[in-house]
Amino acid sequence: LVVARTEPRDDEFGSRAVFFEEKRPRSWERMKLSTFKLQDPFVFTIGREYVLGGVRVSLTKKGALKDYRTVFYKGRNLKALRFWFAGPRRMRGIRIVRRRNGSFVVLTRPQQVSLDDPYGRGRIGIAIVASLADIPKSIGRARLLRGLCAKDEWVGSNQAFELKNGNI
Repeated sequence: LVVARTEPRDDEFGSRAVFFEEKRPRSWERMKLSTFKLQDPFVFTIGREYVLGGVRVSLTKKGALKDYRTVFYKGRNLKALRFWFAGPRRMRGIRIVRRRNGSFVVLTRPQQVSLDDPYGRGRIGIAIVASLADIPKSIGRARLLRGLCAKDEWVGSNQAFELKNGNI
């Protein structure tokens, strides 16, 4: 199973998240499922539920970027995905990892909203929570990982896993 960002060549904001499945080695076919108007989509499972995430953009009446945020959908199967929650305005790169001990690691990507803001153009924050219900409220209290890059650089997590030794 793969979810991919598809868009017309001349319309970055026309992005759609489309699901594909492998039919034969190196042969993927589009699944007959709903598409989602998202940039940078990702999919994973938590227990028996699927979670789809991606960046939802909103545009001005003239078609310019107005705002964006990472949104999440979850459901028992890919046909039953329903809106779960939205991250803060202007935050991309929220990722969730379920650990073997049952807790969750939530990675965030706060970005600069003023010249005095310590986040710069994007940093990685981390929160560890006990339950799915705790995930939405954990985003705002994630600790920044310091020393990953210079002040004028930015970082974010694309995908994260728990390794055999417990590290993320």
